Amino acid sequence: MNVEFEDRFEWTTAKNTFNNNPLKTEPNNGGTVVGNTFNGAWLIYKDAEFGTQGKNYVEMVYDSPSNRAPADVVAEIRMNNKDGAIIGKVNLPNTGGSWGAYKTVGAHLDQSLTGKQTICIVLKGSTTSSLLYVGNLDRMKYSRVD
Repeated sequence: MNVEFEDRFEWTTAKNTFNNNPLKTEPNNGGTVVGNTFNGAWLIYKDAEFGTQGKNYVEMVYDSPSNRAPADVVAEIRMNNKDGAIIGKVNLPNTGGSWGAYKTVGAHLDQSLTGKQTICIVLKGSTTSSLLYVGNLDRMKYSRVD
């Protein structure tokens, strides 16, 4: 199951501490990505269909340059909302020295998801005034890995 990051049901209304701007979408990587990401930002995906077999693995396509994002970025996958139970964490290490080096990383979920579920992605990273983003987010792919 593929999920485009920009196809969220809802996202945080908070603003990036370092530039006072909200999350945004922009054209990149052959489609649309979510940009101006920051520590604590969250995105909700309602009624995502995980099927009857269930999905227990996620891959994320993202861009996190070392000149704009810290090296310790993590995307938490939570049930229902930003305060929900954490069912997985994806480390999003730096992808290159500047924007435009999209990479794919994956992680196992702590449980298998079946049927329709609402999930929330919460972004964490030790951002600073010079490393003010956690990266640009393109898409997620959920699958079954045994």
